[in-house]
Amino acid sequence: MAFDEVRKALDAYTTYLDSIGSMLPRRLEPGLDESEAQRIAHGWDVTLSEDALAVWTWHDGEGLARVCPPMQASYCYNNQAEVGFFFIYQFPSLRAAMQATERVTAYAVSSAAGMCGVPELELVESYDAETGARYVDLDDMDFARPPRLWDVSFMLDDDRPFYLIDCKDPSAKDSQVLEEEEYTGYRPIGTTAEWIERTLEDLKQRVEDGKLEVDAYGVLRRVPQD
Repeated sequence: MAFDEVRKALDAYTTYLDSIGSMLPRRLEPGLDESEAQRIAHGWDVTLSEDALAVWTWHDGEGLARVCPPMQASYCYNNQAEVGFFFIYQFPSLRAAMQATERVTAYAVSSAAGMCGVPELELVESYDAETGARYVDLDDMDFARPPRLWDVSFMLDDDRPFYLIDCKDPSAKDSQVLEEEEYTGYRPIGTTAEWIERTLEDLKQRVEDGKLEVDAYGVLRRVPQD
């Protein structure tokens, strides 16, 4: 059911974008087949969960489709345009997603090693009053933790993973989405389907409140507020 629930949520999100005249759905690339998706992930010794497969076999991220208006990032920001498929965040191809996770994971490890020589002490949540050490329990999903290669980047803020799909257990029927917590690590915020549904509700509310609108070119823009 997890696969179908994720697909249903993604389709509902796209249907809404179409209904308000957004050109964002035209940026989507064709989906991968399951074997190709797993082959890409296996290049990083990762096996995709059912949720992750549902995402990248649906569409392999967003590209700069020729039918879309040409836009540079600076142009978008100067004109208050939302530049990603998820209106604030970009939806990467699977290969780009794995590369983004690899970068942020390597950064966490090298940053920690430079500080104290123990990678697990970076991106902390816990504090040991007796020793003064700060640390994170990599198995404790109730707190922010460092990213790992099995956390597949789902939504990017520029090239930085902001939301990840936890594929540590590829047999899990409902993978958790992890959210960046102010540069301290990532914490679980719900299943993949739940997070897509909440993203859609957030988008709808912003449009209904007059905070976002689609212009004549199909570009989703923020509306200046008094």
